[in-house]
Amino acid sequence: MEYLIIVFIGICVALLFYVMIESGKKAQFVRDPENFKNRKIAEIAKVLGAPNSVSAAPEGALYQWISMSSVAPLHIAVLVDRDGNALGLTHFYAG
Repeated sequence: MEYLIIVFIGICVALLFYVMIESGKKAQFVRDPENFKNRKIAEIAKVLGAPNSVSAAPEGALYQWISMSSVAPLHIAVLVDRDGNALGLTHFYAG
């Protein structure tokens, strides 16, 4: 029984580190404004994953990635023109 508890704790710790590392990679990508110049939204989504939300905007669309993780909360918003080109990062928060 003690063995199962140790295995369970090990899995939880591994998942915690995975979430922290993945959020850190996303945050590092977003912190460099050069990553949003002359890029298609599909290229950005390869790094950030599928957006949680896509909303209409006068210029085209607003793509948002949101993580409500208590370990590594993250909110990224990117404005995209009608041709799928990123116009820039409109919001970034990494807790």
